[in-house]
Amino acid sequence: MPTVQRGYRMLIRILKHNYARWNGGIIAQGGPTNAQFTSIWTQLATKYASQPRVIFGIMNEPHDIPSVSTWVDSVQQAVNAIRAAGASNFLLLPGSSWSSAQAFPTEAGPLLVQVTDPLGDTSKLIFDVHQYLDSDNSGTHPDCTTDNTAIFTTLVSFLQANGNRQAILSETGGGNTASCETDVGTELALVKASYPTLLGFTMYVGLPLHGLM
Repeated sequence: MPTVQRGYRMLIRILKHNYARWNGGIIAQGGPTNAQFTSIWTQLATKYASQPRVIFGIMNEPHDIPSVSTWVDSVQQAVNAIRAAGASNFLLLPGSSWSSAQAFPTEAGPLLVQVTDPLGDTSKLIFDVHQYLDSDNSGTHPDCTTDNTAIFTTLVSFLQANGNRQAILSETGGGNTASCETDVGTELALVKASYPTLLGFTMYVGLPLHGLM
């Protein structure tokens, strides 16, 4: 694992394009069982437990979840399984609604802040949020319509009011347009200024369909 050996952190996401689903069924809600879900994480955690620079992303962009509380229970079980496998890596906990930063404070956030870590505190449980800047927060349009200032101001206030918790903006981006040059710059400046509540960001780039920055 050369990148890890050079000192970089590596993010593992499982079932990236399944969004908490398998063959259309949602984990523990008509689809795979929690036992199946945690079995995968037990295997991954066992393999990478000796690599502290590897970060585990529990799931990419869950959405349209019938019961958010049931989903959060699945997240808790995954956390427990990872720790039982002997891994003390940082964990990224996803919410609902495509991991939307905007939805987090009112949807999954109030439940996810109750997830516990068998290690004894929550400093290694980081919330995983996404937010694009186009008209529908999909990242599929070339023009930006917002700089997300209000969204991240609200998110930061929520995190600080709930135990000074932390999040990472693990997906954002905008088109190669004048509006996005301005709005993305404003967004990222706010994220940087919000450290350590917001730990940082990663840009989702290189999609030829709409020429993301």
